[in-house]
Order: sequence, then structure tokens, then C-alpha cells
Amino acid sequence: MTENTDLSPEQQEQLQHYIACSCGRCESQFIGRGSSEAKFCYHCGALLTASSSQPEAAAKPQRKKKRVIVAEDSQVLLNAFSKMIVSLGHEVLEATDGEEALAIAQQEHPDLIITDLNMPRMDGMELIENLRKDETLREVPVVILTSESRSKTIAKGLSQGVVDYIVKDIGKVAEIRERLKRFL
Repeated sequence: MTENTDLSPEQQEQLQHYIACSCGRCESQFIGRGSSEAKFCYHCGALLTASSSQPEAAAKPQRKKKRVIVAEDSQVLLNAFSKMIVSLGHEVLEATDGEEALAIAQQEHPDLIITDLNMPRMDGMELIENLRKDETLREVPVVILTSESRSKTIAKGLSQGVVDYIVKDIGKVAEIRERLKRFL
């Protein structure tokens, strides 16, 4: 931080506690009081990172941001899972059913697809079957994240080449986050 002679030593000390942050999703810039711990964008909810002018940000290695489709018909859960993925430092493409997820996948070629099973228009299993038929998308990893816990359904998903099958449980948010991190 450059020294400003117009400021008293107390004011300079206070300024050192402010950090500049930038949003990787909507490119908003923020200056706020606090530490470089995780903060979220006021505009889009994305995880903010300290600006590159700060020594801490320059020292951290930058990893490639992955593109993740989240297909979920519940808007509340879609928002929650999207925020979870963004907080892990990745881009989210949202879909409210399998048809929309397939169209987005064909256009955007994501690194990972997370899908619910029970959705309107095209359910999660139909989505997976269509992905496996598509030459350009058949190798994209798919994680099923659903409330469906019957062993027959789990077996069907795994037989379609799904990389993980996670049963939604509000009490296991940290476990869900850790399991998803393995694919990101």
C-alpha cells in the first residue's frame, strides 16, 4: 500500500484493514473492511477473491476454473448447489430440467454435470442416457445428487457410468461439498 501523506497514522492503520476484492463471475470490484477470508459478491453471490494487487493473491497458485452444469428443478436447491460450486472457485451453468441441461451441455461442453433424478420434461436418467449417446459429451463426468435412495436406482445410475451418486441430506452439506470437490 502506498503511503498517503494526507492521512494521519491512525487513518493509515485503519486503511490497512481494508481489502480489495474482485468477483470472477460478474467482474464487480469491492473494497471492504476485513480479512482475505471468503466473502461473497453482493451482485451475483460468487466467491470473491482478493485483488491481484495484494501480495496474498499473487502468491496463491491459480487453478483452472471448471464449468459445472447443475440440473435441479427446485430453485432453492439449485441456488444452494450453485453457490456451493461457486464457493469452490468454479463457474456454474444452471438448468431446471434435463432438456435444458442437455442443451447447455451441447453448447458449453462442461467439465462436470451434477443432476437430480426427478425433474420435469427430461429426468436425470434420460439426461445421462442422452449424454452417453453424444460423441462430444459421453466422457463428461456426471454426479447424481438426489433424494432417491433406492438401491435399484443407484445401480442403474452407476451402470450408466455415473462417477458418484450422492443422496441429498441437509445434515450432510459438508460431506456433499467434499465429495464434489473430488471432481473439481
